[in-house]
Amino acid sequence: MIILDDKIMGNLQCFAFNASKEIYISCYKVEIKHSNRGKKLLKFWDYIYEAAERGVKVHFLLNWNDLRRSVAKTNLYVAQELKKHGCKVRYLKGTRCCHAKIFIFDDNLCIIGSHNLSVKSVTENFEMSYLVENKEEISQAKKIFQELWNDAKDF
Repeated sequence: MIILDDKIMGNLQCFAFNASKEIYISCYKVEIKHSNRGKKLLKFWDYIYEAAERGVKVHFLLNWNDLRRSVAKTNLYVAQELKKHGCKVRYLKGTRCCHAKIFIFDDNLCIIGSHNLSVKSVTENFEMSYLVENKEEISQAKKIFQELWNDAKDF
């Protein structure tokens, strides 16, 4: 299923709310904003925090580097907020850019596409992602995520 523009948020919120074991998310840019436009993201963050608090293992792989070059400054703030709620947060070593947008929920659902967790991604930009339901493809995406995760640095 193809997911366009702001339609991503309904899917992500539902999947985060219903997650019972694991959530894996890789994203280039993430934001928490309390402006009118930013409110589209706030419910998702609440569901992520609630998932972690009820024992779901939440892993975020974000774009960052030690030199802080070509990275969204908002990623640091979001990483700190996620860690406060018990989520694990890492970034790729060196200057390697984490540009992939991957959302995996309980080995059952995976979304891969262009959507960041940013205000512009859910309000202005043309964004398109794909919902993967094939178990073998979800398993492949999870394996790739875990390989990157195991070699990444803690925020």
